[in-house]
Amino acid sequence: MIEEKKVRLKLRDNLFSSEKKFNMSLYKLELRVKDTWGFAPSVDVSPTLTSNEMIEHVSLTAEIIRKGSYLFTNLYPSSYILRIGYKSFTVEKNVSIDEDKIIEITFPAEFEISFNVMNSYGMHLKEGDISVARGNKILQIPIEKGNAKVFLPPGEYDLKIYLQNEEVAKQKINIHGNKEINIVTMHTSYFHEGIKYLGIIFAIFSIIFLIWKKNYMQG
Repeated sequence: MIEEKKVRLKLRDNLFSSEKKFNMSLYKLELRVKDTWGFAPSVDVSPTLTSNEMIEHVSLTAEIIRKGSYLFTNLYPSSYILRIGYKSFTVEKNVSIDEDKIIEITFPAEFEISFNVMNSYGMHLKEGDISVARGNKILQIPIEKGNAKVFLPPGEYDLKIYLQNEEVAKQKINIHGNKEINIVTMHTSYFHEGIKYLGIIFAIFSIIFLIWKKNYMQG
C-alpha cells in the first residue's frame, strides 16, 4: 500500500460512484559490484532491497544483467536498505529512490591463503617469491622459511613460484574460503644433491678399487 486516505461521502453522493486516482512513477536501480581487486565478484552476492515503509515486509530481488551487475525494476519512491553478502561478509547501504539510479559498491570479501612451499625432497624452500595473477593484475609475495600468507577475494588465480628469477612450480587455484596450500617445486636440495653425487663418486671409486684389487691378486 502506498497511501491510505479516508473519503467521506454525503448522502447524495451515494447515488453516484466516487473514484480517486493516483499516478505514481516507478523507478529502476542498477547495482554494479566489484571485489577488492577491481573485478566483478566470481561468486553471487545475492543483492536484496527492503524498506521499513512496506506494510508487508518482503525482500526484493534483482535481475542479473551481466557478471557483477544487477537491476531492480518497478521500485516505488521510498527509502530502501540494500544488502549484498557472501558467507560471513555482508554490506548494507541506505538508498533513497526518487529517480532511476546507478550505485557502485566494492565488496570487501577476502580470505586468508597460507602457502607451504617445499623443494623436490619435501624440505621447506628457504626463500623465493610467489606470483599470484588474475586477469591483468599480479601480486608478488615473498617466501620466508617455506611459508607465505596473503588475503585474496574469491576467484581463480594463476600461481607461479620463483627462485632466483627461475620458475620452479606453477598451478591454478580456486579461492572460495580460507585455504592452506602445499606446493612441491622442482627445486632440488643442495645438501641432498651433494650426497647423491658423493654416492656416485664413492661407487665409481669402489668399482675401480675392486678391479685394481682383482688384477693385483691375479698378478
